[in-house]
Amino acid sequence: MAGYVIDSNKFMFLHEWFERQGDLSSRAGDVCQYIFSPVVNNADCLNIIIQNADFYVNIINLAGAQADTFKSSIRNKLSTSTDSNLISFAEKIGVEKEKQE
Repeated sequence: MAGYVIDSNKFMFLHEWFERQGDLSSRAGDVCQYIFSPVVNNADCLNIIIQNADFYVNIINLAGAQADTFKSSIRNKLSTSTDSNLISFAEKIGVEKEKQE
């Protein structure tokens, strides 16, 4: 999987297949780095991930350091968002909204 990066159109086409495939956890780091991170800034892709959090959270949490880019993008989105779904999803993957001082 290394060296291959998915785009938002491919993710939107394939996301149901990923979910039917089921066990992506054995490659969680690669999945997060090469599939989720490149599409997280696309609103449609992020909504798919959030709406299917039960499936995606486990993969992200198993990815370890390879999820850092994805989590950083979520952290940046949280700084300007009041979306309760995004906030809840972020908490599930260990990303908290920074407190304003």
